[in-house]
Amino acid sequence: MEQQQILLAIGKWLETNGEAIYGSRPSTRFGEAGGGFRFTVKGDALYVFGMAWTESEAAVASLGTESAKVADLRLLGGGKLEFSQKPEGFTVKLPANGRGSAPYVLKVAGVV
Repeated sequence: MEQQQILLAIGKWLETNGEAIYGSRPSTRFGEAGGGFRFTVKGDALYVFGMAWTESEAAVASLGTESAKVADLRLLGGGKLEFSQKPEGFTVKLPANGRGSAPYVLKVAGVV
């Protein structure tokens, strides 16, 4: 029964976040020091996997204005999010209703 619950949880996660997995490829940015984020790409979208949910905002240092310009950012399964981008990275306001222990995925569009 426990194994079935685990598989159902994985299926639910993939239903929400599968676009960041299926048909994607590794980004030139694998992740960030400290292990907080991992990246994949598909088409013109960059997917940022947050390994731990934070209660207020997440800061992604490798996507500062010096390396990329972000036009749009969405939480898969959750919609558009407020974000700001500076030379030292971007920060995004995460919803207060947390996502549990599974990684969350941000879809970044317009990276130039």
